[in-house]
Amino acid sequence: MAGALKRMEFQMPQSELVSKADVVIDNDGSCGVLKERVSLLFKDRIYLSQGE
Repeated sequence: MAGALKRMEFQMPQSELVSKADVVIDNDGSCGVLKERVSLLFKDRIYLSQGE
């Protein structure tokens, strides 16, 4: 199931990927790692944009 879910997410546009991932995390606590990865991704982008 997790493998199929990942394949589906990677086929989505980036903005949809994040919003869909948030929904999955809210409904299934086992996706906490994905939430952490997504939040780290946003933090990296914020720091990079502030540094430029």
